[in-house]
Amino acid sequence: MACDRKGCDNIMCDTCIDSSYYICSECKEEFKGWLLTQDNLYLDSNKFIYEKFKEFMSIEKDIYNIPEDTKKLLITSLTYTKTSSFTMKKKTL
Repeated sequence: MACDRKGCDNIMCDTCIDSSYYICSECKEEFKGWLLTQDNLYLDSNKFIYEKFKEFMSIEKDIYNIPEDTKKLLITSLTYTKTSSFTMKKKTL
């Protein structure tokens, strides 16, 4: 299934939320970072998180609209290995 996020053209999504929304792994990771920028008073509430998820899905996908502090969390870092080569490793949120 295709990602239901506005502006996302990724296909073959394997995550379905509430039998209504398909979301790709890229948007799912972006949602995690975006959620941290929201008022987190009710982050332990499933209803709050679901409402924020629906809001996020309606926001046009564009990495340039992500706040700078969230971008820093999503940026990949280079790590040097013993074989004298570089490997990419994603930072976790």
